[in-house]
Amino acid sequence: MGSSRYSLDSTTTFAASPTSPSTAHAIPKLHGEGLGLLHDWEKSPRSLTTTQEWRDDTTQQHEKPARRSRLLAVTLYLLAFFIILICACATWGIVAYSQSQAATECVSHSSSGTWTAVHLASDINGLVPDFPLRPQTFHPDPSDHSSPSPNTTSSPEWFSAFPLGNGFITTPPDFNPSLKLRLPPPMQYKNQQVYSVAVFHQLHCLQMIMTSYNTLVEGNINKRDGHHQHINHCFGYLRQSLMCCGDTALEGQNPDSEGTKVETDGMGVVHMCKDYEGIREWVEGRRVSDERGGLR
Repeated sequence: MGSSRYSLDSTTTFAASPTSPSTAHAIPKLHGEGLGLLHDWEKSPRSLTTTQEWRDDTTQQHEKPARRSRLLAVTLYLLAFFIILICACATWGIVAYSQSQAATECVSHSSSGTWTAVHLASDINGLVPDFPLRPQTFHPDPSDHSSPSPNTTSSPEWFSAFPLGNGFITTPPDFNPSLKLRLPPPMQYKNQQVYSVAVFHQLHCLQMIMTSYNTLVEGNINKRDGHHQHINHCFGYLRQSLMCCGDTALEGQNPDSEGTKVETDGMGVVHMCKDYEGIREWVEGRRVSDERGGLR
């Protein structure tokens, strides 16, 4: 009995009809002539074109996402570059503006009269540098200033406080005081422009007052011409100097007070002070003479 299944390896037959030689030769085997026709079609130009088009479409489908990824990466890099450039320009502009404002504030003040770009008790003209601050504890002086001794002002504590030249300094050779808006005319000494650093003038005044005090304690009265005017000047000068600095360190109860008396001697208190030794060394390096001593 003939098979009813369709196979590439068998001739095509019909179950209801017997196979005849003429019918068997009329229907070709697919794996013979049919496969040859398929092979001939694949070799035809039309087949090659269709196959190549299919391959090109497939390649383009794979290349498009890669091309988009590269374009996106380049766009992100350019965007990041421009953001960094804008930030750098903005930072530079802010710094330049701040510096220009600071320079302006050094020669002008706000409507409230408060200076913002100059350190406390410093040179407003930029001739004297700023000195670092450090904590300093106040202690009683070893010298007894209440004793009626004319040598009190010559004690080592007072003598060493003054630099060589007594605080008078020369200006640089190319320094022009007329270009400084808030600098008084200089003193002239041996063809040099000379200025006095304020802290040493203040110490000089305090020493003058102490010397006059010692003289009065001894029962003497100094009738030297101008002495009274000098002392009067020192009182006013020191008052303004103290108010200018405005030291706000907090002082507590004096441990040596009698009973419940509320008082303070200011000792043992920590203050924020300028580096005095640094100031003295800087002034000595620009001194006009080698004299030393408070009284002038």
